[in-house]
Amino acid sequence: MTRLRRPVDPATLAAALADVADRHEVLRTVYPTADGEPYQRVIAGATPVLQEIGADGPDALRAAVDAAAGHVFDLAAEIPFRASLVTDGDGGQTLVLLVHHIAGDGWSTGCLLADLDTAYRARAEGRAPEWSRCPSSTPTTPSGSTSSSTANTASRANSWPTGARPSTGCPASPCPPTGRAPPRPTAPEPSPPSR
Repeated sequence: MTRLRRPVDPATLAAALADVADRHEVLRTVYPTADGEPYQRVIAGATPVLQEIGADGPDALRAAVDAAAGHVFDLAAEIPFRASLVTDGDGGQTLVLLVHHIAGDGWSTGCLLADLDTAYRARAEGRAPEWSRCPSSTPTTPSGSTSSSTANTASRANSWPTGARPSTGCPASPCPPTGRAPPRPTAPEPSPPSR
């Protein structure tokens, strides 16, 4: 959730959200069950919900943001990516961007915002975003990533009207090299006490 520094156009934002979902399969994947077993189903062309909410006064704004942030995903039928744009009586906007933890984590936040920035800017100019090659369809990466190249992503996120900052460890490319986590390093077993 973040208060936008300048207003965004809801139609342009909706198109940018769809672009980001189209770029990353994990953001348009549902998890239904068959014979009691869950499975993944990627939905081609899935469009994230963008809920537009009006709020008069600080109490109404807080209530709208709380309700949007409290959304419970039905992962069997609903993609794990949605947004709410709350506009107050003065025209100020607050964006609530939700990604279920099955599709993203703290590390991927900066990457997601960078992609959303790229898509929003392109759609505002009346064109589709030009993505760099993405070797993986998922915007997440293992928490143990040690990449420290954040300048490009930070620059794009700083220019997004939200003022949100990417998390550290996000590479300049918003896409990780693999869609699965490498084995985590383990500490050596302590030696048994000597007698």
